[in-house]
Amino acid sequence: MSPAFRQDLQGLRALAVLGVLLFHFGVPGTEGGYAGVDLFFVLSGFLITSILTRRTDPHLSWKSQAAFIWRFLGKRLWRIAPALTTVVAATCVAGCFILTPEDFASLGKEAFAAVTFWPNLHFSAEADYFATASAYRPLLHTWSLGVEMQFYLLWPILLTAIRFLPENRQRLSVLALLGLSFLVCQILTFADPSVAFYNPGPRLWQFLIGALAAWHVTSAKAAPSEGSRWQQAADWATLCALLATPVVFGPATLWPAPSSILPCVAAGWLMSRPRKTALVQALLENRLLGVIGTLSYSLYLVHWPLVVYSNILLFPEPTFATRMGLLATCVPLSALLYLLIERPMRKLGAAQGLPPLKLGGIAAWGGTIALCLLLASSKGVPDRWTAEDLAALTRSERHPDLSRPLCSTPGLAGLCKPEKSGGIALWGDSHAAALEEPLKTWANETGTPFRAFIGYGCPPLPGAYLRNTPVSLPKSKCLRNGTPVLDAILADDTIRTVILSARWVWYFTGTRNGPDGGGPVYLTHGKWELASKAGNQAVFEASLSHLTKALQAAGKTIVLLQPVPEFTFDPVRCYQAELLGREASGTCLMARSETSERQNRANHFLESLASQNSSIRLVQPDGVFCSDTACSPVLKDKMAYQDDDHVNRIGATALLPLILEAAQKP
Repeated sequence: MSPAFRQDLQGLRALAVLGVLLFHFGVPGTEGGYAGVDLFFVLSGFLITSILTRRTDPHLSWKSQAAFIWRFLGKRLWRIAPALTTVVAATCVAGCFILTPEDFASLGKEAFAAVTFWPNLHFSAEADYFATASAYRPLLHTWSLGVEMQFYLLWPILLTAIRFLPENRQRLSVLALLGLSFLVCQILTFADPSVAFYNPGPRLWQFLIGALAAWHVTSAKAAPSEGSRWQQAADWATLCALLATPVVFGPATLWPAPSSILPCVAAGWLMSRPRKTALVQALLENRLLGVIGTLSYSLYLVHWPLVVYSNILLFPEPTFATRMGLLATCVPLSALLYLLIERPMRKLGAAQGLPPLKLGGIAAWGGTIALCLLLASSKGVPDRWTAEDLAALTRSERHPDLSRPLCSTPGLAGLCKPEKSGGIALWGDSHAAALEEPLKTWANETGTPFRAFIGYGCPPLPGAYLRNTPVSLPKSKCLRNGTPVLDAILADDTIRTVILSARWVWYFTGTRNGPDGGGPVYLTHGKWELASKAGNQAVFEASLSHLTKALQAAGKTIVLLQPVPEFTFDPVRCYQAELLGREASGTCLMARSETSERQNRANHFLESLASQNSSIRLVQPDGVFCSDTACSPVLKDKMAYQDDDHVNRIGATALLPLILEAAQKP
């Protein structure tokens, strides 16, 4: 016997998927629509627990319960896998005609992770500085399905064990698990947001809110009436909270914890009330929401590849009218997916044995996995492109191969004499890392001692504590890139020149620029101080002043690299669009005034610091990339950037003469 069908849950599904779609298609006022995924997690916890509590009974044998769990997992697989596999395959076919070799190979890895139900772990592992931006990853949305499938594997086992406890301890055990998961989620949201976002452990509490709601409904305590006045008032309050979520939250909201507790608890309350106040019940059970709720899974699957491919084909982004047209297109596409794949395969999953159609579905799934593996191991099938287009795309590579000896590069020959004044140290964040390879090559070719001290996302600011939010703990890895590095450099007498390079403007202002989508950063003098972006400048200035004075006192020469121009678009994709004729030539430029406006305050301080310290040699990169009126990420028809703010090997090599001239200046 199946749990009674509840039309109001279809309404909640509709609200969840509508929030996600409106947010992803850029509808103003829906920046918090991403919370729809969290609602899906609560719904899954409710529905799965409703099913499992009927058969995870201590009076049944372990064998009987294991057989039920096995059948349950099989049905869930048939519920999710066919439609997912279809969309993954269609996305790969479309990518064959749209994506560059680099992106197509990346899609193969994402597709393999998606159809084998661990995409969340794949994307969590790739959440680094140089990963493809989310707006260009066609299967990024499948991360939530990975979390759900991992919950389906874990929860039946946990629930079976919990049901063997005395009845008065069962809910307490679930509450304890919920509290522990929420605590872990809260800590990780501050310490490592990508782990909190993508992993099932920190997300478990959201499923368990739904589980507790299901437990309440199946118990004798579930009231069949509309309830008391305060319960009816709570119905209205929680529905309003759900409707307000897309408007109230946004990109700067701490997520998942603690903010997502509001929509999750609101959804749990509404699920725990099979019969709500009349108007709330009617709103959630209306026919339109019911249809959207029925199509919600298919809508979720088809929408994101449309968003990504439109971003690529209509760089930098489609118009609002185009986005609304694509949003409308999701409806017929999802209806077809539901009618032709999702619904028939779900019914087939309930069939006993292995009828031919079921075997065909299994074969299709296996074939898709094999295709994804083949694609992931390829180099993006470059034969899809004409020789002319491939040659053009080579000019736009993020990580070009520069195999010739560096000292044979024009402009560097005079700077490649053996260095007699001592070794060189490179210190900084990922901007310094972008310079490391050509500097190391130059050092090897000239016999110069060279050391690199790199902390990704961590500035060379001893004594400064860096954090992602005003109240989070300082990033421990950044502490290792501060005072310990300074001590190591001061203790090494072979190091005579220290090159400092970082994304200075980010640390100085606390804000990012461009399409990378990263959040703010906060600097404080003390470990337990409450941070604010307004305080960044004072901490930055004090720390860098202390650092340069310490290096000067030790007799070190300081080469201080000012910020490279930061672009408000992805320069690689922009140049690819130019080369492939999707954009007019000369599109990938940014006004010099726009670059200067962002850099001026930080540059003014760096120049002031250099004027007060005779050991500092200031290097200004703008002259390499900018004319009097505009800045370009392209040098001599080749891409010199790997993203909006990091140079690649070509860009780093172009900066090398300036750096070496400054280092060798008396």
